[in-house]
Amino acid sequence: MEKALREHRHNHPLYEATSISAKLIDEEQGRAAFVLREQIDIDRSTLASRGWLGDQFRYSVWYVSGDGNAQQLYEDHAYLGGGMQKGRDASINLVGLEKDGVIAEISPKEAEGVVYSKLKVKIALDGELQEPQGFEEQTKNLITRIAPRLGCDYLGAVMRLKGFEVGAACFTTENGSTYGYDTLYLVWKDRNGTLQHQTLMDTRLTKDYINLQSIDMKDGTVTVKTGSGSFTRRLEDLVE
Repeated sequence: MEKALREHRHNHPLYEATSISAKLIDEEQGRAAFVLREQIDIDRSTLASRGWLGDQFRYSVWYVSGDGNAQQLYEDHAYLGGGMQKGRDASINLVGLEKDGVIAEISPKEAEGVVYSKLKVKIALDGELQEPQGFEEQTKNLITRIAPRLGCDYLGAVMRLKGFEVGAACFTTENGSTYGYDTLYLVWKDRNGTLQHQTLMDTRLTKDYINLQSIDMKDGTVTVKTGSGSFTRRLEDLVE
């Protein structure tokens, strides 16, 4: 880690120092993963000035095993905090360390704004991004990718129908000041194992929050309850 840190220092008076923002160490198996945080660009001319784009940071995931050299598996970069723009936070969280890869939370490429939910993925040792295995995590990733955005957006409640790969999720879309609304989704896997989704409602006009309360099934009918009403779908219609 220290070697990678030394090799990625940038001698610029307006750059923040390169650092390790996250790390996981498995001493028993002799392996580790870490995230290198570098500033790689700036559109300010002095410390007091403020450019339009702001500062650009790069976050990269590295993996090292035994006495070998650390290898970079993944990187993301974006400008953050310039002018009137909120920018995009490209930071990466480390969740787990496995023999064949690293479990991490990464920022959606299409997400703009400081506040939003991240995608949980497995970064294989060849750099390939793989979806998580669990239905709940796959649901979170799907909704985080497809939900509408205004800049300060986040995934709220996610509930699964017990015993089935069917769930409901609520996503909040906000601009951070004057406008925001919720969207309620039904998510399920069809008989081919493909993840599907349907929008049940949104509050674009009323700007109310949606209080997702439960998802249950009786006599083959799936019911999603919220604080303001309920929605029903036949299970056989979903999985066909």
